[in-house]
Amino acid sequence: MIDSPIRPPVIKPLIKAARRKKTPDLPVFTYHQDPVRTQVFKSGFLKTCSCCGRQTDIWYLGPFYTVISYEAICPWCIANGSAASMLQGTFHDPACCAQLEEAKMDELLHRTPGYEAWQTAAWLDHCDDYCVFIDFVGWKELVSRGIENDVNLMFMPILSLGHEEEAKNRMQESMERDGSFRGYLFQCRHCKEYLLYADYD
Repeated sequence: MIDSPIRPPVIKPLIKAARRKKTPDLPVFTYHQDPVRTQVFKSGFLKTCSCCGRQTDIWYLGPFYTVISYEAICPWCIANGSAASMLQGTFHDPACCAQLEEAKMDELLHRTPGYEAWQTAAWLDHCDDYCVFIDFVGWKELVSRGIENDVNLMFMPILSLGHEEEAKNRMQESMERDGSFRGYLFQCRHCKEYLLYADYD
């Protein structure tokens, strides 16, 4: 048939594609709006969660303060508090957040994914509660949200250099989402005010 001038079409056998098991919806975190967007959750291949023992194709890549070694932590073990309990750790440095009421601190320290900062990641608070971490930002992201003139500047190195207006000028000139000078945008859960923390690498 190969040498025949009239070749019939080759019929290839159908191969059923392996159906990938759908990952369950991620839990909602009170103080971290979108940990996938902020890239503290990573995916790509299966790992075994060191807490629940199940295989997961999405795991935590952010800060975790513990002396116990572990392979991976799945989002669900963060949300239900079992990761912090079993691995005897916290997702934030308690010294870098306000000392609020015990239930709120427990939620932040033991059931909220952290975020990677150039220096130590501070967690802002407002209206007697911890704020929601929105995203990493530069000046461009503040402008796109229309909040560049409304955001409340919290402590950052540039504020110690002079007047707040000078700090805003410095932000406009050099603050970039993925740059050496980066902002961390938070929002109050109650009055909805935006608060900004920033640092240098």
